[in-house]
Amino acid sequence: MAWVRPNVCSLAFICSSVSLVLTGVGMMCAITGMAILPKCRWGEPECYFLAHTCAYTKATDTVATGESDGCMNVLKFRAIEGSNDYSAEQLAIPILATCLSSIPAILTFLGTLLDKALPLLESAKIFLAMNTVFLVLGVRAIQDLTFDCRWWGNWHHDNGKACHDGFNLYIAAAIILVVAQLALLVISVRFVEDHRYMICLLYTSPSPRDS
Repeated sequence: MAWVRPNVCSLAFICSSVSLVLTGVGMMCAITGMAILPKCRWGEPECYFLAHTCAYTKATDTVATGESDGCMNVLKFRAIEGSNDYSAEQLAIPILATCLSSIPAILTFLGTLLDKALPLLESAKIFLAMNTVFLVLGVRAIQDLTFDCRWWGNWHHDNGKACHDGFNLYIAAAIILVVAQLALLVISVRFVEDHRYMICLLYTSPSPRDS
C-alpha cells in the first residue's frame, strides 16, 4: 500500500509495537488501581474515621499525672471523597496522566508504520516529556489521597487492603508507563535521525553524471 513504508518490518516498528502493548498494560493497571480505591460521597460518615492522637510530652509529666494532656481525636480520611460513591473528581490528574500516555505510543506506532509521517514522531516527543510530569503528579495525588487509610491500622477503618492494593497498582502502572515512554523516546529520536541521515546521504552523494 502506498501509505505504508516500504521497509515497515523494521526494528523501530517492532519496538514501537511492543511499547504500544506495554502502554496498554500500564493503562489497564492504572485504571484497575483507581477503580479499587475506596470512594464515598462528600460529608458521609463512610468517608472518615477518628484516630486517637497524642502529642509528645515529657516522660516525667506523664508518670506524674498518669496520662498525657496532649491527646485528642483527629478526623482522618478512610475513602476518597466525591459527588457519589463511584465518582473520581479528585483523581482527575491520575486519570489525565493515564489517558495522555496513550498518545505518544499511538503517534510513534503510526510514525514508524506510515510513509512520510515524521511529524507524528516529532509530536510524540512533546507528549513524552509532558506525560512523565503528569505521571509523577498522579502518583503524588494518589499518595496524598490514600495516606490515612494506608498508614493507619486497618482496624480503624477496614479500608486498608483496598487502599494498599489500589495505590500499589497505580505505582506499578506508573513504572510500566515511564519505561514505555523512555522506550518510545529512544525509538522516536533514533528513527528520525536515521531517516534524516539517509536523506542527507541521498542529496550529498555524487550522482553518476558527475563522474
